[in-house]
Amino acid sequence: MAEIIPMQIIIQSDKSDVFNVEKRTTINILKEMIHERIGLEIDDQVLVHSGRMLANDDTLEELGLQNLGVVSVFSKLLGGKLHGSLSRAGKVKNQTKKVPKTEKPKPKTGRCKQRLKYNRRFLATSGASAIPGRRRGPNSNSRK
Repeated sequence: MAEIIPMQIIIQSDKSDVFNVEKRTTINILKEMIHERIGLEIDDQVLVHSGRMLANDDTLEELGLQNLGVVSVFSKLLGGKLHGSLSRAGKVKNQTKKVPKTEKPKPKTGRCKQRLKYNRRFLATSGASAIPGRRRGPNSNSRK
């Protein structure tokens, strides 16, 4: 029969706690022990050692945890919302609807264009409705 080797694991959360465990202890059993002592729900626990998340079925021996090894405990964050997060960064172009181009009237050229410019510049200002000063644009907010 394999001998039982006791070891201590340091669990870091808000504060550090020391747990007495065996090398054959699974992560799931360790999560239950953390739940009993700290009160954090088993489903909400995320255990991390050496930058790796620990799976529930692995044992401490398989993961290479030594005596006085450090395991960090984090709680899962609520989430799943994609809008407003960085998971959509740079992907907006593919999500916008394609609007078909509208048909525009043919631009006036030649004698017709010159006549329009003459009417706008000289004939409109010579009438009774002439406003002294610079001509205002169509979207101008200044008073008449």
